Amino acid sequence: MLSDPWAARDAYISVVLDRSSESVERFLARHAPGAKDELSRVRTLKLLEMQRHSLMMFTSCGWFFDELSRIEPVQVLLYAARALELARDFGAELEADFVKDLAAAHSNEEALRDGAGVWAKLIKPRVVTQDHAAAHYAVSLLFEDKPSDRVYHHSVRCERFTRRAAAGVTVAAGCAEFTDGVTGERWKRSFFAGVLPRQRVQAFICGELPPDGFEALLADASRGEQTSPLPPGRIFLLRDLPPDERERVLTTVLKRRLSRWESGAHELLEEALPLVEQFHGLGLPLPPGLAEETRLTLAHALNDAAARFAAGTFGAIDEARSVLTRAAAVGLDVLAAGAEPSWSLGASNLLDDLEEDFSEPALRDLQRAVEVAAMAGLGEWRPAAQTRFFRLLERHGARFPLALEVAASLGIAMAAPPDGFKKAEPA
Repeated sequence: MLSDPWAARDAYISVVLDRSSESVERFLARHAPGAKDELSRVRTLKLLEMQRHSLMMFTSCGWFFDELSRIEPVQVLLYAARALELARDFGAELEADFVKDLAAAHSNEEALRDGAGVWAKLIKPRVVTQDHAAAHYAVSLLFEDKPSDRVYHHSVRCERFTRRAAAGVTVAAGCAEFTDGVTGERWKRSFFAGVLPRQRVQAFICGELPPDGFEALLADASRGEQTSPLPPGRIFLLRDLPPDERERVLTTVLKRRLSRWESGAHELLEEALPLVEQFHGLGLPLPPGLAEETRLTLAHALNDAAARFAAGTFGAIDEARSVLTRAAAVGLDVLAAGAEPSWSLGASNLLDDLEEDFSEPALRDLQRAVEVAAMAGLGEWRPAAQTRFFRLLERHGARFPLALEVAASLGIAMAAPPDGFKKAEPA
């Protein structure tokens, strides 16, 4: 994989000092010319990171100490933990033997006893796995309108997000793709975070779920009960988060008490719809009064989501999708006419974004808006959007395959590129 491992290890300092994509590309081209695909590139960088942490483990200040639990030895043990974690990705299970050797070192702290105790109580809780990163992100979505696109050194692209609040339970759920800022490794996680009665915070993290599985777990979480089997995953409690994150969460809960998400359309919807879902689940006909009340609350919730979409609120499109999906599941149509003006404004804002930055993320946002509008039967915004998007295609060309998919979703027929259509420039 590496043409000269020792030379690559020594030269890796150039990447440590500059982790830009250009710097990484230069390094790999010189020292790992055979790493052409993403998997081999990630594996190469993981091996080098394992070496880096193995070297940092021998930092001299960590080996001259009068107590095993002081900050210096704890820090070098954190380096060791990362090296062991990376080694595990290559099939090497070294931790058990490492901890056995570590137990020979004695601590002056009675609660810790020895190196194994230090490892269990001071090191392991601070190891941040991929699921930890997802849990951190999920919990942040309970309180932020639009969270950061970074978690630790990972970049995050949220693919789906919705938030519900009713009966003292607030749930933030979605799916996101994470990219390690050091190795370039990518992974996807579905997440469900909640503030439960008595202000208890927890999150469930699992692999990417299909839409029906996602909606089933979201419904369970919103009701505070489990009727669907949990897929393989992990539950995180507040104590599983890093200490600074625990304090931030508790402070936020104390200050805000989630009042902004426990009113309006969300509260009305969560009062009416669960009862309808029970009637539907038992195969019973809906009483006319309940059906009409629920249709009104669904329309209210859709209008509210559309208004937030127009205001640029993060997650509003997925919130509207969730309302429509739940309505369809119980056989109710949603009166969408009231959402037309807000949806037109929101779509116009997305097209403004594309005017400034014709990029894949902006195209994905527009595609999601088109899909949800089709679900709702919203159409007044479409003619103006078709015209503007066609002009964007004339200007920018089909540099992204997604652009042609969006055009098709908008009903723009393009059997062949029109005259004057710019060809995609090479990347």
